[in-house]
Amino acid sequence: MRSTVIDEPGSGAARPMPPAPPDAVVDALGVAWSTFTLYEHPQRVEAFRRAVSILGKCPAYPWRIEVSAEGFTLAGEPVAHRREATLRLAQRIFALGTAALEFGFPPAAEELLTLFGLLAAPEPPDEPGAALERLGVRSIALLHRELFGSGSGDGAGKPWYLTYDGNPEPFIHKLLSEGEGDPTAVAVEFVAEY
Repeated sequence: MRSTVIDEPGSGAARPMPPAPPDAVVDALGVAWSTFTLYEHPQRVEAFRRAVSILGKCPAYPWRIEVSAEGFTLAGEPVAHRREATLRLAQRIFALGTAALEFGFPPAAEELLTLFGLLAAPEPPDEPGAALERLGVRSIALLHRELFGSGSGDGAGKPWYLTYDGNPEPFIHKLLSEGEGDPTAVAVEFVAEY
């Protein structure tokens, strides 16, 4: 874990900077995302710079936070957020097939902007985690989740998107059989799982 220090005026001493609580880190992500979407040069905006500073105080490094359609979670528990932008960011990341966001060390503003640029791209990359690495981002990782389990049975355990042949019928039949034909049960199960 990186040791950040605060100089106390007049004391000549420095003390370790306390880590930010998870909800502050999550809100910092939301603030940074919001300024990215609103300003042409977010790095010039004080709120963005403060958010990057807070992201430099994660509880530990590496620090991983899970992503779901309902927001960010830590150890399966929802992390409270105060900003709608935080939820929108989590949903955007989740929609890319990402299970978690991991900070290996404090991110630089440029790396955060690269992540956001990737998230805002009109055509998302097939493998966002690998794309982020190719763009030179080292402090932030997008950890992939397997969507919808494995394929229709002939994919030898490969994720469905590697065996998908363009026909959604086997997947739909599987959902219907698991939901015993009840559309509401299928919808509830689908939302709960994915």
